[in-house]
Amino acid sequence: MTLDARSRPVHHWLLAGCALIALMVVVGGITRLTGSGLSITEWDLLGGSFPPLHDADWQALFDKYRATPQYREENAHFGLPEFKAIFWWEWIHRFLGRAIGLAFVVPFAWFLATKRVARPLLPRLLLILGLGALQGLMGWLMVASGLVENPRVSHYRLAAHLLLAFATFGVTLWTALGLRAGHWRGDVPAPGPADRSPAHRWAVGVLDGNVHAIGGNAARGMELEPHDHGTADRDRSVGTHEVYDPRRDAWTRLEPMLTPRNHLG
Repeated sequence: MTLDARSRPVHHWLLAGCALIALMVVVGGITRLTGSGLSITEWDLLGGSFPPLHDADWQALFDKYRATPQYREENAHFGLPEFKAIFWWEWIHRFLGRAIGLAFVVPFAWFLATKRVARPLLPRLLLILGLGALQGLMGWLMVASGLVENPRVSHYRLAAHLLLAFATFGVTLWTALGLRAGHWRGDVPAPGPADRSPAHRWAVGVLDGNVHAIGGNAARGMELEPHDHGTADRDRSVGTHEVYDPRRDAWTRLEPMLTPRNHLG
């Protein structure tokens, strides 16, 4: 099914989110296999976005790592160069997590502001955002489990962290494919500007994939053009003919009917 102009950017956004989540899982796997996940001992949402730039910064981070069970029991031979090697994988993993959060939240807010999110789609998108937030929380709880006594993270929290990633990827892909199939798009918007369109009793038909709205009764108080007005003073019939193109998500006003009519349906 062809995507309309309103749904197309949302669909592309969701697919891009799937790609980022897949990349996150790959980097997370490398972080796990290299034993890098416990190299950063604190969660600093803003300050942690920037890597250490000076020797003093590196030494401060290394000193915090040296206080962990993993260093004492498994990596006591590490110097600063070895620490840097495992630090970078964990930093990239966390940086990617922050980037994914922004890549979901900022476009979502823009789509809401520009009314590109149909009402039936909104709960799905909120579910995806909720799963992403839960994924970040579980990631920190997993790391925290390896900083106290055990030099390894909890296997249960590790499994939950990975399963949440799969769930977030699955729901995001499912939503993107469903949007492509025509689900969760909501109703077609009313034709034309509010002050120019028939209020009710118009006829609607579909021709060549376009929606045609013809005639109808104008709302009380609406100013009518001479060619729109019915023959009697009290007649509020209009002769408007407007066409909605779902590919462009736009209405076009065509030449009016010669005789204004309502109840054509």
